[in-house]
Amino acid sequence: MARLPAIEMTKYSDKQLLSGALLGALSFWSICLTLDIGQFDAAYALSQWRWLLLVCLIMPVLEEVVFRGFVQGALLARTWPRASYFDVSRANIITSSLFAASHVLGDLSWPAVAVFIPSIYLGVVREQTKSLGYCIGIHGFWNFGWFVLISPA
Repeated sequence: MARLPAIEMTKYSDKQLLSGALLGALSFWSICLTLDIGQFDAAYALSQWRWLLLVCLIMPVLEEVVFRGFVQGALLARTWPRASYFDVSRANIITSSLFAASHVLGDLSWPAVAVFIPSIYLGVVREQTKSLGYCIGIHGFWNFGWFVLISPA
């Protein structure tokens, strides 16, 4: 069987990746608030500091280590998942599908399904930077925005 040629992925700078994460989060939060999905409630977030700590620090670390570290890392170690479509590797698509499925298990709602899209972005960040640090930071930042702006509704 003939092998497909490897496709070179575009290399983005750390600044571009972090700017994309910030712009994506701000755009999403703005749309949610404009559509009256949630409300800004900093007092609520601070009163729930244990949940805030869990959602913004502990869960991003655990989820990124499991999904981007172990799952995506193991898939990238193989040959076939490295092929990419529009700079998204098969390993990333599989990992993001599993990540979204893990969120749907507890709650079949649009936010649970919607985590697939940011998961794809986090997978690109992981592959571009070869680091989980950026993924954990971005994930925690996104969860913070969700917790403060959306979840109190």
